Amino acid sequence: MTPRRQLVKHSLLRDEIRDVIQNAILSKELKPGDRIVETQLAADLGVSKVLVREATRELEAIGLLENKPFQGSYACIITAKGSVFNFRTALLLIHPICILYTL
Repeated sequence: MTPRRQLVKHSLLRDEIRDVIQNAILSKELKPGDRIVETQLAADLGVSKVLVREATRELEAIGLLENKPFQGSYACIITAKGSVFNFRTALLLIHPICILYTL
């Protein structure tokens, strides 16, 4: 039997970019209605626009960003009563805390 090796989780750069945008929205650094300028964000983070676009698509899928065709992505309003706040968003809010408790 071979000895067990503990796997090291490697995060994707896209996931790190998504986390940066998500944290900016949740901390209200990005206010509802603020536009995400892909070229500016890519330059600030030193990554390609493609990675920023992939990250914004993920955040649009869970309702933290809204894509307006030919205009860009915008931060959404997050309220408990609004249509944007859903179970998946709630899980995203508590996910980092859960990870801390499992370490």
